[in-house]
Amino acid sequence: MRCVKCGSELEEGAAFCPRCGKKVSEEDPGLPIYQCEVKGLLRSGKLLVYQDKAEFVVSPVQKMTFRYASLAAVRKGLDRINFVMEDGRTEACLVNRKNLHEAFYVIDQAVKPYLEKRASLLQEQGVRFSFPSSPSGLGGVLSNGLLNILDDRCDYTTPAGKKESVSYRDVKTAQVTGLGVLEFTMYDGTRRAKSCGRRSPPFSRRR
Repeated sequence: MRCVKCGSELEEGAAFCPRCGKKVSEEDPGLPIYQCEVKGLLRSGKLLVYQDKAEFVVSPVQKMTFRYASLAAVRKGLDRINFVMEDGRTEACLVNRKNLHEAFYVIDQAVKPYLEKRASLLQEQGVRFSFPSSPSGLGGVLSNGLLNILDDRCDYTTPAGKKESVSYRDVKTAQVTGLGVLEFTMYDGTRRAKSCGRRSPPFSRRR
């Protein structure tokens, strides 16, 4: 069981979280805090939202589980909720449009303590910004990876888990275009570009 405020592991029977002091909910953590039926053209099932995870259940033996402790971000699509994982993968959970906003709100509130804890850990490692990204020209959400910006380099993790780095000492010029693309021109003449979107990243550390 985890604390709903900071995401810390709780001992069985604990009344308060030892890390943040929040009182442990008296609700059964094994029960969903939200659920809805999903009717899709290719796949139908039930969305179950818990305090520490979300599940898309197709049958008693087939389900997808999205654990909040492994998340980097959550994004709302037209008919789905996209879970961006720490390894750069994006996993999509289908939701009917009539339930989409409500389901996303509940999930967004549930994942906040986990994302805040992740932000604190990354800041301790020197990460200034962390947000979903994609190679320039491959802007679809399913191609999204994860871009971490540090003081001396940028680290990009592809959806397949491969890591790429750009060291600032090898960069001749850098810019962010009006389309939200971060572009680096290297001293060797090559170009590196990643989509960073037009909105602010999930967190930043300001000096």
